[in-house]
Amino acid sequence: MIPTIAPYLLPRLVSDLGQSYPELDIHVRETLTPKLIEALEERRFDTAVVALPVSEASQTEIARLSENILLVRPCKDEGTPVPNSATLREMRLLVWKKGIAFATRPCRSATCDRH
Repeated sequence: MIPTIAPYLLPRLVSDLGQSYPELDIHVRETLTPKLIEALEERRFDTAVVALPVSEASQTEIARLSENILLVRPCKDEGTPVPNSATLREMRLLVWKKGIAFATRPCRSATCDRH
């Protein structure tokens, strides 16, 4: 399973599987999508939760989850208009963890003193 989703998905998944299939022997590994695909190809794993799209001819992709991405701005920027969709597509954002995002370009607002 990819590390970005493991903390959110694993507790419930393991609990549900354990209750439904008590004889199931579950072994979970966290790593990046390319390594998970390699392990599937080598038949070291039965299944994997990866970031899509993978587009490997030998694998079957099934999208099981999606998430909405929200733009959150500080209240002090209330007078600044919300960027339109074209501007948002040009922006480079880094989402670090739930509830926290950083722009990867300098803040040019008069009220902003950090990058």
